[in-house]
Amino acid sequence: MKSISLAAAEPAAALAGPLRHVIDRLHAEPSRTWSLIVTVFGDAILPRGGSVWLGTLIRFCEAIGVGGGVVRTAMSRLAADGWVDRNRVGRNSFYRLSPRGEVTFREAAGRIYDPHPPDWSGEFELLLAGNGLSETERA
Repeated sequence: MKSISLAAAEPAAALAGPLRHVIDRLHAEPSRTWSLIVTVFGDAILPRGGSVWLGTLIRFCEAIGVGGGVVRTAMSRLAADGWVDRNRVGRNSFYRLSPRGEVTFREAAGRIYDPHPPDWSGEFELLLAGNGLSETERA
């Protein structure tokens, strides 16, 4: 089994400036940690062997201000939902995207990164997105 490890994580303070908004959103909405982890798996771990030791993932997330307990909870939920598979080697847990998680991620990546838009169906789609402020902040 091939895995990757993070040799040295930058302290959260060093990343605070450019990532402050992202980190604040991660802390405000726990489901975003789940999303971050799936993205890290698909974009960084899958292309490099597909497996990562939980300790490495925790260290990476702590470097951007996401606590180890939140990461463990997210990994537990991802495993329960069938997104990742866990393999224990002694006392260490290694995770990889499950076959279902891999297919779902590759489909999403194809939609996000595909440089060729599909042929137009003749129908319009309208997306209305908020500005990220809550109703009280907008008032």
